[in-house]
Amino acid sequence: MSRVLDTSCGCPPAGHPCPPEIPAGLETLALRQLAGFPEYRAAVLRAIGRHPALAGWRARGEGDLGVMLLEAWAYVLDVVGFYDARIAERAYLPTAPDAETAARLTALIGHRPRPAMAAKVQLAVTVDGADPVTLPIGTAFRSAPFADQAPQVFELTTAHTAWPERNRFELAPVRAKTFDGTLRFAARGSASANTVVIAWTSASAAAAVRILRVEPDKAADGETHQRAVLDLASGTLDALIGADYDDLQLAVLRFSAGETDIDEGKLAADGVNLDGYYPQLQAGTVAAVEVGGVLHAIQLTSVSRTTIVPAFDTTAPAGTPEESVELVESLLEGARPRITATKVTYTPAVTRSTDDGFRLHAVPFRLPPPFRPAATEIDLSDLQGSGALFGPVVLGEAPTGGSVIARGAMRKGALIPGEIVAETEGVAHLAPGSTATTFDPLRTPVELFGNVVEAVRGETVGEEILGSGDAGRAFQSFVLKKKPLAWVEDATRPDGRRPELTVRVDGFAWSHVATFFTAGPEDKVYTLRPEPDGGTRIVFGDGKRGARLPSGTQNVRCTYRFGAEGTTPPPGFVEQIARPVRGLKAVRGPLACVGGADAETADDIKETGPASALTLGRAVSLLDFEALARRYSGVVNAAAAWIWDERRQRAAVKLWTIAAGADVSPSLALWLAAQAAPDTLIVAEQAVAADYDALAITLRYAQGCDPAVVRPAVEAALFDDETGLLAPRNQRIGGALFRSQVVERIHRVAGVDAIESVLLDGVPMPAGVAAGTGGWLDLAALSTVS
Repeated sequence: MSRVLDTSCGCPPAGHPCPPEIPAGLETLALRQLAGFPEYRAAVLRAIGRHPALAGWRARGEGDLGVMLLEAWAYVLDVVGFYDARIAERAYLPTAPDAETAARLTALIGHRPRPAMAAKVQLAVTVDGADPVTLPIGTAFRSAPFADQAPQVFELTTAHTAWPERNRFELAPVRAKTFDGTLRFAARGSASANTVVIAWTSASAAAAVRILRVEPDKAADGETHQRAVLDLASGTLDALIGADYDDLQLAVLRFSAGETDIDEGKLAADGVNLDGYYPQLQAGTVAAVEVGGVLHAIQLTSVSRTTIVPAFDTTAPAGTPEESVELVESLLEGARPRITATKVTYTPAVTRSTDDGFRLHAVPFRLPPPFRPAATEIDLSDLQGSGALFGPVVLGEAPTGGSVIARGAMRKGALIPGEIVAETEGVAHLAPGSTATTFDPLRTPVELFGNVVEAVRGETVGEEILGSGDAGRAFQSFVLKKKPLAWVEDATRPDGRRPELTVRVDGFAWSHVATFFTAGPEDKVYTLRPEPDGGTRIVFGDGKRGARLPSGTQNVRCTYRFGAEGTTPPPGFVEQIARPVRGLKAVRGPLACVGGADAETADDIKETGPASALTLGRAVSLLDFEALARRYSGVVNAAAAWIWDERRQRAAVKLWTIAAGADVSPSLALWLAAQAAPDTLIVAEQAVAADYDALAITLRYAQGCDPAVVRPAVEAALFDDETGLLAPRNQRIGGALFRSQVVERIHRVAGVDAIESVLLDGVPMPAGVAAGTGGWLDLAALSTVS
């Protein structure tokens, strides 16, 4: 590097460069290299005049031997300065340039960086024949290529018995539980046009409406039914929206009668006289009255027979003698006809005026139950309420319990622990277990697969010959031929992980330990050390801390699994059988992988190393739990808080996590419990995305800058997985995002002249928005920069 000489410190102008002032908090110690070859060459040439013996030397040509000697010295200074800076960087954790250096430094405080972790995935297998099929350890499945990744292999780590009877079930349609206000009928003829329908429940809620017409209708789930088009001017069924379908009753009112027009007491409170005698009417039945064209649901409380006497106009002409008037009225009274009619009373009362028309609709004819539309998406609550399976379901001797994988039409899936419960012969339903967790809704139709296996990423190498033991060598070591070695989560281990390998010496298995510190001279143990190229070195003891290898020829062998990283196949990609197994027909993988992670980088170690050292092997504070959680495989980010456990009436630690794939909270909670003080209550769950969807950022670009270059740089500044302001790993779960943070980060990008607007979900972003307890801002997918 070139460096302008700084003589402000008092160094003589003709001297060498002055020692730099190096501030704290740097990520590199490049300033420690004082100067480069040009500056050193100029400095030594300027210094010639200060030496009397060289006072007369004026040669400056490139071919002069003396000049060449001085230039060689300048080269030495340049090279030594360069390596001095590089060596100094490797002495401090913040300036460590690579993972190997960072790991060496943090090893001094007992930190062991996380190696590459193998992902796990739950798969559903289908087998042929009528007998159960045993899938051996090592049964392999392969993913399809995805993104820019080659296919990945997953293997069974334990044998599994698959039953043909549990191959596949189909979930019966989950019907709506509550009425939505629309009348649907399964068959034609249930109701017809221009009829009055009344609906009611046991809770006395009722409504009546006239049907204009009935027409076929195809539901969102593909089923065709008959839908009634209602005359909304006559009434609605809104009063019954939300009623339980099982409690909803329907009837067509087949009888209709008006009010007599000879009734002198038309609006009398003691009932209504109908326009005829109707013996078919019965008290206690549902009915409807139509007043002013609007239907009201009622119940007939009484039905009686009555006699109506019509009224006549007996007004005499002017001048008629009073005696004659009385005589005429007397004669007419005896001649008035008597009409037999039906009188009804009902409840509730219907307010009306003398000008309102009145009509009674009665004599209900029960209709079949209304058609319930099937849900187009189902979740756990739907299964807990129904879970009915299409028959016939015959399990025979196959186990009824165990997890099933549910797969929807969109190829998404969910793992559901539970039991297949037989009701009658061939009839069964799925009863989710108490440990079942909520899952994203699945599009119908939904299939259930009952032969669930767990496969681990990696391919097995059997009995690889590592080499020959030599009892005369201390800390003898060998490097595995394949890389990277697969590690998997193990809540019983202090680090929460274990390597997938078995080392045998002379046919006997030796044990893996994290360190030789506690090993004795006879302990047959080994440790594992990462290589810079991602390989793994197996190291044996020196006879004091761990036994030495016995001498032999090719007597050190290893069986292991290799293949591990953080990039895992999306759901639905692991659906190939890698190596045929007799009886194995097919495999399905609609679930996300769990736990895969890349080996820790230098930047990761700089953060996790000091944080883990503060725990001193035991989690006590919230910061301890957060630090440990972030080290756990599959966890991108974590936040901890104290909560009150109502059931146990005591304090508990709660962790919210953002995972790289599927939720790892259950296994994380078990592992943290092993690292905490005894009887510490720990609850872990996934953080939820806050109710914000997208940022829309409009920029003004600096003159001469290409927007096609600046725009991706701004997007990376905000959303890059590693360094972005809004990357999941860089957010504070449950924290807030301030507009000033967004603006400041954007202005760091060269080429941005001004920010014209920052919109959040279509409106100007406020000064700050909170993610809420256990929430985070998932904005990357829909945000735009223009």
